[in-house]
Amino acid sequence: MMILLAGCGQDPPTNSTNLNFPFGIAIYSSTTSSNSWMAITSYGTHQVLLFPNYTQAGFLGFGGTASPPASLNVSNASLQGPDGLLVYPSASNISTLNGYTPASIPNCTSNSSSPALLVADGINNAIDIFCGFNPAKPGPPTITISGGNTQLTSPEGMSIDTLDNNGNTLPAPILFVANSGAGGVVAFDLSQIKGTGNQNLSPSGGILPGVAGNICNGLAANNTALNCPAGLYYSNQLRTLFVSDTGNNEVMIYANAYCLGVAYEKPLPSGCSGAVNIQPSARLSGGNTYLSTPDGIVVYQNSLYVADAGAGDILIWDNVDKLLTGVPTGSETPSRKIGGNLVGMNGPYGLAFDPNIQTSTPPSGIASGYGTFFLSQISAGQIDGFSPATTFTGNNPPNYQVTITNPGLNGVGNGSSSNGVPTFF
Repeated sequence: MMILLAGCGQDPPTNSTNLNFPFGIAIYSSTTSSNSWMAITSYGTHQVLLFPNYTQAGFLGFGGTASPPASLNVSNASLQGPDGLLVYPSASNISTLNGYTPASIPNCTSNSSSPALLVADGINNAIDIFCGFNPAKPGPPTITISGGNTQLTSPEGMSIDTLDNNGNTLPAPILFVANSGAGGVVAFDLSQIKGTGNQNLSPSGGILPGVAGNICNGLAANNTALNCPAGLYYSNQLRTLFVSDTGNNEVMIYANAYCLGVAYEKPLPSGCSGAVNIQPSARLSGGNTYLSTPDGIVVYQNSLYVADAGAGDILIWDNVDKLLTGVPTGSETPSRKIGGNLVGMNGPYGLAFDPNIQTSTPPSGIASGYGTFFLSQISAGQIDGFSPATTFTGNNPPNYQVTITNPGLNGVGNGSSSNGVPTFF
């Protein structure tokens, strides 16, 4: 079995002419498809590949190729180990789809028509925020979260909380980060951002690593049991944080997660205890779950989607809200499983959803967001698309498939580091 972890090992090859270790994939979805765009990390070439108007660039076909017209790279963004990606807000109609108004990132022009792109750099131990992002004309980051105060160690997955415990919109979002190299989760109250440029922020909260010495696969140390988390997703609707705990082959579920994001703040918000050494309120674990190296994780239309590189499957638990009222340890079988020879997965890793791409009429009660999800595969230079996202299952070929070529455009630094790169066992 191949296991992919960030935080140790040697650099992947950088001479590939194709997509090279695509940890992350993110989509900005617009009701006007020509305004939609996609970003994909090519970790091995130190780039984020950018596809403006991606729906017209071959991603909705099968068997073709696509070459990025632009990228973020060493020369224009000082990237060394880009892995996690997040577009905020992710859709032009996000208020309609999710029932809330997104909070603004301070000192960052970011709204429904001009989103921000956040890039986790696992080698630089930084989060780069590109405000008012234009994928056709990428520039340097507006804000970078980095420095000793941040405690960032091979950061990867990211997600944003915009609501407090009572469902009120926060003045500024809480950014949750899977701190893969340290084995835990850190959170940043972005109201700490006081300007542009480098921001050496201290975490406002998080979840302690579950292993001694902050080393992945170490001896158990804390109640959290976290071990090299790769991905996470915060659901504003459920006020819940879902974490792909890669080292333990589990998914950890933390209810009332807003309080985790502000656990270090003084005074504490009402109803929060300040605890960071806590057990998950529920977890998916055991043979019935089929989990083996879970990575990308997203909640979409009340279903939990997990890309599992070890199993070579996409595992889906529908009606995920019911998991929150279950027992502390659960071995619930997925409602749906996508995998098999006809699917042809090779290290499924990153997930991104586009609610505005429809291949059929949504069922009664779902006015919008039936949608499509796209998958990056860590060991293949291609992106697959599956639709309808809410019903796709089984050993069936994807609706869409495109091979990504020529990631070496705009010049790529060779870079060299033993920190934050994938390891193969």
